[in-house]
Amino acid sequence: MATPLRARRRASALFATAVVGALSLTACGGSNSTSSAGGSGASAEVVAQAKAFVADHSTPVNWPVPSSPLANPADISGKTVAIIPLSDKIPLMHGVAQGMIEALAALGAKGYICDGGANPSVMADCLKTAGDRGAAVAVPLFMDYEPLANAIDALTARGVKVLLGGVAPSPNKPADATLAYADNTKFLNDEYANVALQAINAGGADTHFLVGNLQDSSLTKGFSAAAIDKFKQLCPTCEVNTIDFTSSALDKLPTAISAALAAHPKTNVLFIPPDSFVAPALQGVQAAGFTNKLKIVGTGADPSGLARVAAGSETTSSGMSVEFEGWRMANSLMQFVSGDPVTPVTEEADRVFTQENVKALGTIKPDDYYTSTWFGDDSYKAAFLKSWGKS
Repeated sequence: MATPLRARRRASALFATAVVGALSLTACGGSNSTSSAGGSGASAEVVAQAKAFVADHSTPVNWPVPSSPLANPADISGKTVAIIPLSDKIPLMHGVAQGMIEALAALGAKGYICDGGANPSVMADCLKTAGDRGAAVAVPLFMDYEPLANAIDALTARGVKVLLGGVAPSPNKPADATLAYADNTKFLNDEYANVALQAINAGGADTHFLVGNLQDSSLTKGFSAAAIDKFKQLCPTCEVNTIDFTSSALDKLPTAISAALAAHPKTNVLFIPPDSFVAPALQGVQAAGFTNKLKIVGTGADPSGLARVAAGSETTSSGMSVEFEGWRMANSLMQFVSGDPVTPVTEEADRVFTQENVKALGTIKPDDYYTSTWFGDDSYKAAFLKSWGKS
């Protein structure tokens, strides 16, 4: 059982933060939709809550690590684990997979990556290959059971365990001795919900919020919806509007942003998930003449996002250590193979980046995205190893 060391309400990444960009399977043309309300704005209490949230989450992460060891940790030394990210070209997914490989190596096991190619059929081929290569466990990342059902069932029939990482359990296929789910969906939705607090921190009592609604999948739609719902709870009378877009039609985003700002001239805070999609949005902001009229809040905390935060063109960006999330995924795997229940991942492990704390990091090195450097230390590694019966 894991216990968060920083007692505060769940917040933001990407995983997603970068995950949003990762789950781009059904892209189509962008479109706009709006929903708004007008009124007296956010209360002083809500504004104070938002500012306290950002201040609290801007500090280095206190890692939520297991509070007690596994009862009978499995010995996986010499075993092979196939890690199958939906797309290994997505930095978030590659980072999580690499973090898993590092953790498995510390246990004497070998992890390897088979790129899912953003295609369920390719992921299914990777599952078959895992069986052919004698893998003990296969870990598809960020893909539901249903699109992979036949391949998963065929693999488990061969005696290979399958851990579906980063998704909720399927109502049609409960977990059993050969199939488990490392469910971090509450963690992700809470992260995006708390973008609303970043928005009010940036815009104050008179926040007029424009939210990009990424239409690539039901999951990405849910992330934006979580931010909007939380914003409406915090400020029922504040104006909030949305603009729909897809990752396959980013060339249309600048025009759509410009049109939305013309239609809603009071807009003073913009959220486009994730940070990797902010650059084209900025073209629309500039074309509309809003460069100095609104503030941007983000998720992902990738190198480009942190560079904008340092420069002052993005107010805040929240994110998580992909390396830590890889170790946390490895913990789910160890629970599974040790015969323990695989507990949902709900504890926060995020940081909100501000101009002040980004500048304190010094030079933003892209390779540091794959480490825990921006988030604190890597003391969690020793804690996980102790839980797994290693010292």
